[in-house]
Amino acid sequence: MKYVLYAVLVMLPVAAQVRPLPVLAQAGDLGLPNTPMGYLGLISQEIDANKAKELKLRAVRGVFVSDIVADSPAAKAGIKKGDVVIEYDGQVVEGMLQLGRLVRETPPGRTAKVSVWREGRSQTLSVVLSAAPQPPGGGRRGFFPQGPESQNPQN
Repeated sequence: MKYVLYAVLVMLPVAAQVRPLPVLAQAGDLGLPNTPMGYLGLISQEIDANKAKELKLRAVRGVFVSDIVADSPAAKAGIKKGDVVIEYDGQVVEGMLQLGRLVRETPPGRTAKVSVWREGRSQTLSVVLSAAPQPPGGGRRGFFPQGPESQNPQN
């Protein structure tokens, strides 16, 4: 089942034909002055037992990368569609909410070590996080009501 991180805190199941909004691992700020938050630029989904078996993961945890926002920190670091984020700065990633929190708590400009599972093996990449972009038409950063096409995901 796919989930969308909606307004940063609430998880909502979505129909299989609907693409998730590019909100996970994006934030902007908490609505407070001087509170920049990290941005990675992933479109993702939870790992379930079937997906873990298909990808030959050692455990049912991590975050499956279903797409990457073009020119995002994730894209620049070499994270690819189909990767599974298994660690973030030395912490095992259990799921989307945890990864979102870890990224939000990382200040823009800081380098984070991200371990991904790709083609049956683990590799570690260095990602320099940025601040979340302002959505088209204004609004709060990290929430894109126009959908993922407004953020140019790579296909």
